[in-house]
Amino acid sequence: MSGVFHWIDSHTHLEHEYPFSVDEYLANARAQGLVGFVTIGTRPESLATLRDFADKYADVFFTVGIHPHEAKDFNAEVAATMNGLRAHPKCVGVGEIGLDYYYDHSPRETQKDAFERQLALALDWEKPIVIHARDAEQDLLDRLAPYAEAKRSRDPKGQGPGIIHCFSGTRFFAEECLKLGFYISFSGIVTFKKADLLRDIARDVPLDRILLETDSPYLAPVPFRGKPNQSAYLVETAKLIAQVKGIDLATLSAATIANSRRVFALPQP
Repeated sequence: MSGVFHWIDSHTHLEHEYPFSVDEYLANARAQGLVGFVTIGTRPESLATLRDFADKYADVFFTVGIHPHEAKDFNAEVAATMNGLRAHPKCVGVGEIGLDYYYDHSPRETQKDAFERQLALALDWEKPIVIHARDAEQDLLDRLAPYAEAKRSRDPKGQGPGIIHCFSGTRFFAEECLKLGFYISFSGIVTFKKADLLRDIARDVPLDRILLETDSPYLAPVPFRGKPNQSAYLVETAKLIAQVKGIDLATLSAATIANSRRVFALPQP
């Protein structure tokens, strides 16, 4: 148990296959102090499944979005599916959207088009965005800046524009995103041996703008690296972040819980 410290996994993928059931997955995490989970949309065919998880589990919320890898599959029908789900009371954001020039699983122009169309939907729906960023920082900033400006006038709940998820970019990108009002979310990558630059960035992100995530089943933190990740392992990332920021776990817990609830407009317990 992690004692009195509570956490929210701001980015997980419950629809993926794990070596145990979703019931067990969530029970393992709750035993480590997890009190909330946001399962993130990536593919058209899995969006309804995420809603079903949110219907079944009181502490699970979901987002709708098409990952840049799947951008070639984004079309009017998918947008209509997203629109049908976004009014659900536990749909808390639009994502995972963005640009990925590292893998280029979808053509870059197709990625840009799907991204821009989903940004427009997020503005219309007054929901925060969850951003995937890989080797495309300037193209992202060129689109995030006008979005963030427009979002300021359509933000009745004070959520901010959204989250840069699983941050692994440059200091410049972090600073520019913070200027735009985004939250920065850190995953198990910060625990990796060669992640010194990322730890330096995490140290300097303001406490009221930092989130924690697993991105499970990917990127399990040390000492679980190489295993399928799960929300129960979030505590290891939290320990590392608290250490590099020179704060105790209680302070980090309170801040990241408050930040997660604010950006996603999650209900108070």
